[in-house]
Order: sequence, then structure tokens, then C-alpha cells
Amino acid sequence: MPTKCGTPKMGFSLVDVRDVATAHRLAMESPVATGNRYVIAGEFMWMRDIAAVLAEEFNPRGYRVPTRTMPTSLLRAVALFDPSVRQALDFVGRMELVSADKARRELGWTMRPVRDSIVATANSLIELGVVPNPSTKETRSADTSSRRR
Repeated sequence: MPTKCGTPKMGFSLVDVRDVATAHRLAMESPVATGNRYVIAGEFMWMRDIAAVLAEEFNPRGYRVPTRTMPTSLLRAVALFDPSVRQALDFVGRMELVSADKARRELGWTMRPVRDSIVATANSLIELGVVPNPSTKETRSADTSSRRR
């Protein structure tokens, strides 16, 4: 049964935290970095595209990742009651393009493929228990319902 949720039309320029750490190290070691600022970011991806990567990787494992785009009108309706959603409305439909060319050129910085970062982040959230494993989720709910009897 498909999930009824969706992703808002929002996006981000993604970067792996490990690549950010590498950029910091490179900047500390490079004499040309003194007094400079660097954008450390990868390609822009809409949440729907991020969800598609997650769905491809995790739906076969029993997770249900919504890949449809949530109507903006629904998001605006939810924002009437949820202040955190209200704050996000400014970013709906907006594509912020940034470039890490200066970091690549001056620091020799490179980053891992965005897809790898998305999958690694999801795996980490699963391992930490932030995202419940679907196979243990059913067991937990069954245990809980049997305790109520």
C-alpha cells in the first residue's frame, strides 16, 4: 500500500559532513586559505529527488519512502497550525545555487558523490535508532498490544 505522505517542493545543496571536515583540515593546512571564506556544498537536489534515492535503496528493505510532491496548498494549510512549517514556506519552490569552485581550486577539495552521502546518512539514522527498522517496528507494536491485554 503506498504511503499518503509527500515531500514539499524544497531543496538543498547537499554535502557530507565528512567532506566538510576534510575542507576544514585543508583550509588549516593551506597558506592561501588565510583570511578566505569557502563555500563547501555540493549539487542542489529537490527533496523529491532525495526521496527517490532513498526509495530506490530502502524500499526493497521494507521502508516506505514517499516520493510524491506534496501540494504547496496543503503545506500552507499545515503552516496555519505549525510554526515550524510556517518558517519553511519561504523556501518552497526556491532553488539556491552555490558553488564550491573556489574550495576545489584553492584547497584541492573534492567531495564524495551526493548519492553516497544520502544513503550513508540514512543508514546512520537507522543504526542509531532514529529511524525504526520496519522489521522490528511490527514486533514492537505487537509486544505493546499484547502488554495492554
